[in-house]
Amino acid sequence: MATSAVTKGDRARERVLDAVIDAIASRGLANLSIAEIGDAAGMSAGHVMYYFGTKDALFLEALRHSEGSLDSTRLRLMNRTGSPPKILRDYIALYLPASDRDARWSLWLEVWNQSLTSPDLGSVQLELDARWQLDLESIIQRGLKSDDFVVADTNLAVGVISSLLDGIAVRMITGTPGLDRRKAIRLATSGCEQLLGKRNSQCVD
Repeated sequence: MATSAVTKGDRARERVLDAVIDAIASRGLANLSIAEIGDAAGMSAGHVMYYFGTKDALFLEALRHSEGSLDSTRLRLMNRTGSPPKILRDYIALYLPASDRDARWSLWLEVWNQSLTSPDLGSVQLELDARWQLDLESIIQRGLKSDDFVVADTNLAVGVISSLLDGIAVRMITGTPGLDRRKAIRLATSGCEQLLGKRNSQCVD
């Protein structure tokens, strides 16, 4: 009976998280109410709060859920053989928002904003960031071994590239004129080339 109850609760939580992501993708995060989320998930606002406690906790779990949906794609990317510059370009494409209504990135902006006053949110942010940074470090190391990259300080490169990608993502999600996804990928790729001392042009589409 306990196992059944847990399974039912997990399914309800997932339904809410999917509803949050769908709602953000369709109408944005601003003024999104718990009642609207509950309606989309087929439950009351009270039930949503029962499962998550606070709106901040709900958005944080939605971010985790959204990031988790990319885990298998990122794993396949990291397990690929081939040119490190091409793998880096595909990493960039996966990292950046799909559009200015990308729910994952809207949630990132919210968590960044709230983490200024909430240490718990800040620690989760660092945890999620670390997963991407470890993969980026692995790609750079592979490029160094293959002589595609010539950067001297891998840790510095990871920090700079991560900051570059975050900055471009924020510009995309806030609607910077003329910065569509294709241009954003090319801008980020060019920045990586400059930083990593890339020896060839395979990273550019």
